Amino acid sequence: MADVEACLREVVDDWWSRGPLAVIHELVGEVWRANVDRYEPEERGDDALSLGIQSARNICNLAVRRCQDMPGVRAFGGPTLTVHFAGRVLHLGKATPEQSRDWNVQSVDWSRSDVRNVAAELNSQAYQPLDDTLFDGLLPEVGAASALRHLHLAWQGFVDDATSRVWVGFPQAGPRPWFAVLSLGEAGRVGLPGLLPPSAPAAERAPAFDELAVPQPSVRRLRVVGRAESDSLG
Repeated sequence: MADVEACLREVVDDWWSRGPLAVIHELVGEVWRANVDRYEPEERGDDALSLGIQSARNICNLAVRRCQDMPGVRAFGGPTLTVHFAGRVLHLGKATPEQSRDWNVQSVDWSRSDVRNVAAELNSQAYQPLDDTLFDGLLPEVGAASALRHLHLAWQGFVDDATSRVWVGFPQAGPRPWFAVLSLGEAGRVGLPGLLPPSAPAAERAPAFDELAVPQPSVRRLRVVGRAESDSLG
């Protein structure tokens, strides 16, 4: 799905250069370092869960404040942070209390959050690639990669050295949690764009998304040339 990966790189570049992504990336590292500094398992009874919840709430509240004056950006707090920019919505969450550096971002489970699960479902309704299926080459893809409107930023923090790392991707429903996901490296690290893998050849750009509303769930029907209308695959 090279088109999805190219689209994601393009979106990440845009969100980083003129949107809120650089601010949020820096904030994740800042908050995690501060909370690890005051982490006291013995004296205060802190544990990985309390540290994660505290950090998630701090990031949520501070992100709303720091994004409020950014042109075209709307950030909303609540149970989870959601940030609207350029016709897409970014959802943010701590990936896991797991401290292992071998943890794989492909093991994210959206079912633990209604908001994130709905975002994955909406993406899967908007875009259904048919690569490596019996329909490959026979049917058009449902939508295009540019139809993916929901992003997710997942982060993981480590207590031993107070570092954290970040990923951003297009979530999807089903056994695989991502259509595509990029590692943004260590949170708050200067010069982050250089850490991204080289950009793939960009797909043809769709019109700017700034004026587009986030789509509501819908069911699409597909037509095979020379055959009767088929049942929806979505």
